Parts: sequence; C-alpha cells; structure tokens
Amino acid sequence: MHSGCFELDLSAPLGYGLRIDISPWSNGIHWRYTQEQSAVELTADNPNPGITLASILNTANHQAWLESIPQAVLNQALVLSNALVMA
Repeated sequence: MHSGCFELDLSAPLGYGLRIDISPWSNGIHWRYTQEQSAVELTADNPNPGITLASILNTANHQAWLESIPQAVLNQALVLSNALVMA
C-alpha cells in the first residue's frame, strides 16, 4: 500500500497476478496497479485498468476500501457495474 491507499490482490478473481492500490473515496478514486515487476499509475491518458467493481468485491481485503464510499454512491456504482457486464 502507498500513500494511504488500500492494496487489493486481484490475482484469484482474475486468474493472473495483479495487485492494485486504490485511494479512499475522500481522496478521490485513484488507481495504481502492479503486474509482475512493473507499476502503472492511471492518469487521464491511462484512466481505467478494466477492472470491474465485482472483481474488487471478490478480494479478501476489500471491505475497508468500500467503507470509505458513501452507501448511496456504492449502490449506484454496483447497478452501473452490473449493467455494463450484462451489455
């Protein structure tokens, strides 16, 4: 974990080695992911790692990060995430 971010290991749900650092809601959502030996900061040029909210919910230590998000926002994000997966 870096700079107050939560580290989530997505290796099991995705089937390949991938860890992400994700900032709490209060800091604005910012991603950083590590695959093998490289780390990539996600910026306006590289904004989305293609990871669904459902994948995050399948990690062992996601609860602390989820608690940083207001419940109404989280509910809408889940609806949107599910709709995108179904499309």
